[in-house]
Amino acid sequence: MTGLSTLPSTLLLIALAVGAILIVAAYFLKMKRRRFEVPFAHLWQRVLKDVESKSLFHRLRKLLSLLLQLAIFAMLAGTAFLTTCGQKEANPRNTVYLVDTSASMGTTDVNALPRLRAAKAELRRMLKSKDENDAAIIVGLDHLGAPVSRFTSDLGELLRQSDSLSLEGSRADIKKALHVAENLLDGRQRPEIVILGDGQYAETLMNYQSKTSGVKIFHKTFGSATENIALTGFSVRRYPTNRLSFEGMLEVSNTGEKSRKSTLQVSIDESVIEEKTIELDPGESKVVLLPDLGGSDGNRLTAKLLNTADLFTADDTAYAIVPDSKLQKLLVVTSNNKFLSKGLEAYSDIVEAKTVSPADFERMPASKLKSYEAIVFDDYTPKTLPENANILMFNPDAASSPIPTKSKLNSPRITKLTNHPVARWLVLSDVNFVESKVFSLDRSKRDKAVALSIRSPIIAARNEGHRQIVVAGFSLGKTDLVLRVGFPLLLINVLDWFSNSTTTYLASIPTGQSRRIAVENTSENEHSTVTLIGENEQFVVPVTRGIAEVNISAPGFYDIVDENETTIATVAANIADRRESTIAPTAKVMMGNTSISEPSIAKKRRTNFVIWRYLVLAAILLLFVEWGTYHRRITL
Repeated sequence: MTGLSTLPSTLLLIALAVGAILIVAAYFLKMKRRRFEVPFAHLWQRVLKDVESKSLFHRLRKLLSLLLQLAIFAMLAGTAFLTTCGQKEANPRNTVYLVDTSASMGTTDVNALPRLRAAKAELRRMLKSKDENDAAIIVGLDHLGAPVSRFTSDLGELLRQSDSLSLEGSRADIKKALHVAENLLDGRQRPEIVILGDGQYAETLMNYQSKTSGVKIFHKTFGSATENIALTGFSVRRYPTNRLSFEGMLEVSNTGEKSRKSTLQVSIDESVIEEKTIELDPGESKVVLLPDLGGSDGNRLTAKLLNTADLFTADDTAYAIVPDSKLQKLLVVTSNNKFLSKGLEAYSDIVEAKTVSPADFERMPASKLKSYEAIVFDDYTPKTLPENANILMFNPDAASSPIPTKSKLNSPRITKLTNHPVARWLVLSDVNFVESKVFSLDRSKRDKAVALSIRSPIIAARNEGHRQIVVAGFSLGKTDLVLRVGFPLLLINVLDWFSNSTTTYLASIPTGQSRRIAVENTSENEHSTVTLIGENEQFVVPVTRGIAEVNISAPGFYDIVDENETTIATVAANIADRRESTIAPTAKVMMGNTSISEPSIAKKRRTNFVIWRYLVLAAILLLFVEWGTYHRRITL
């Protein structure tokens, strides 16, 4: 029907009239009678008599045949006409549907059903009401903002893709999704963006600056509930001086407009170890400390809010992994510095230290260095730093310092300690130094000052993601720091930061955010893969040089399994997002100073594309009738 469908309607009407005239004219042509040879005159007389007596009926039979032929022609012509009328306009709409699949869309406040289910039902209504040939594409509004279909006018495919949408445990990144939508609409006619969600992203949308002109944006809000109490943070760490015990810290938030009361239950490997009552005022967040939680060999810590009666329950549970209590393997490279060696011996219950000379270190193979989690360099700087190991360095060479130096100070005094974890609880204002190098910090490499002399950083730290580095610009042999109580405290702060900030351990990961995790590479190749297996999902993550970058979309515990199907680690993921836990929908969504209107449901799309199929079937049926009546001599 493609050729006919492009003809103008007037031309089709003319063709219909001409065809009907030709069919009628054909029936006025003189029919050539067939010759019959008969042996008896009596039979010949009967034939002539039947012709005379039945001439009226014969005419009626010819008229019936004419009507059948005209009916068949009318149906075929009508088919061409209807397909032309049902064709899309020369300027069809192109619509991107952004469907909010973030965590808050799991709130069951739309006829006791999740908001996402109502949004999907509305999406189906819109898709069914669109014009037959309008094109559309569906994009999941989550932390990724990725399309779940392609641009198509195929209603069946779009409905299947809408059914595939599912809840994510992360926030909706409206800015990223709008960028994707505008790129998809670039160069298309009559572009539209329809957002279906609860409006948790309203503030970001208000400040959004569109880069594409002429795009119409619509928004429909779902939901009505406002009250919710949530666990918006959960972390745990072992005590620096008692690795057999640990403490937890929870943040509990009331995002509603009424005071709330709930019971907080904490368990480790399904055994309850703590319960306490939590009371919160409207909008209040409270930090709950859970000290001395040791005494169990388990490492999966779960916190739950009981009896909340919330319509959004995904944030009533939080998960965390208890850090391993194993000793840190520490390599000390020094020329017989007794102060440093004795200072580390005080922490033999948390570190396993080995001391070597610079010459011995240079002879150590790289494979052996990989077994150490941290290395301390005292008055010695290697040409190449070992990979992945955390580094503490005193008095680095100016040419090879991991954090570049820019000058040297004589007799510096520490005038300021920052809020860096390495500076926790330290008092160094009365410490004497003969001299110290000053570091040039590179903010792009996440360099931070720990201690400053006026404005000159003499202790600095860098977080490279896969490891941490702390450098001190002074020599331990030219300061009385080693005689102060601050020295062992400085060492324990550094070791504690190494153990709790390293990618080897993360108490929990926020859903929808990428985190780098150090995993044991059991493969001989530099590149390998691991599989994260959760309760309801599993996915494969590539590993490069022992580092896996994971992005988890649903809260819970996940085992990290290597290519040999051996569990090498476990991670926990939480929603941990106060914005997603603020479930009150935004009824009026703005973009700048303009209110975004709701999309209108168009009239039911034309069904001519269905009618012409029935007309073709009817025409085929009449052809069979004509064929049968002709051969039965009914219309002959």
